Amino acid sequence: MLPTPSWKAVIEVHDSQRLEQTLEKLTTSIRAQNQGTKAHSIAIESSDAGGQLFYAVHDQTSGSIVANYTFADVT
Repeated sequence: MLPTPSWKAVIEVHDSQRLEQTLEKLTTSIRAQNQGTKAHSIAIESSDAGGQLFYAVHDQTSGSIVANYTFADVT
């Protein structure tokens, strides 16, 4: 059995709220497209842990989480 590939990235963003809105719009647009019988519907779900918001990109068709992210102010 092969391991599942994993990527980690740190990206500097000057307007995290705008990026989050863009990701939500992208997710909505993907769901709205007619993708045929092998389509996967995705959604972004948020959760709070100790006052920090975490987001998960959830593949609703397979039930798996395909990406996780959060925004942190380290200034």
